[in-house]
Amino acid sequence: MQQTMGNSRLLSKKILLYTTLLFLLIGCIAKTPSEPKLELNFNEVVIEEPFTLERYCIARYDRIFIVQPYFDTEKAVFANLNMSNGLKSLCNINTVSETISTILFIKDNKVQAYTIAEREIADLVTTDFEKHYTFPIDQKFIMDKERKIHIYNE
Repeated sequence: MQQTMGNSRLLSKKILLYTTLLFLLIGCIAKTPSEPKLELNFNEVVIEEPFTLERYCIARYDRIFIVQPYFDTEKAVFANLNMSNGLKSLCNINTVSETISTILFIKDNKVQAYTIAEREIADLVTTDFEKHYTFPIDQKFIMDKERKIHIYNE
């Protein structure tokens, strides 16, 4: 009788251990973005010459969304975007870093891809982006000598 209770406890502990490991594994999988990461080389951008992000894209997108450091991801304009939980988590993590911005590539309100822009290479934290987060894919930008990106006005 006592041996049966010991086996029962051991089985319960094993079930608890395996259940915990399963939840940890599921949590790790859920945090990985399912959208592809685009590798954009902002070093190729010519200083003081207009450029679009469209030229770096293989697929067709409607617009881009720029997530800057300290961006409030609870804003409806961001929260209503259709993206994986993993990418939402990544954006939330990236907003607490002053060194990077995240660019989301969108088609039909669904995030299709993303990229990370390091501020020392392409600084998207300028007054141009304080109130505007979404831009058409063919929006022209310009990089100044300090590598700050601005909206290009013809």
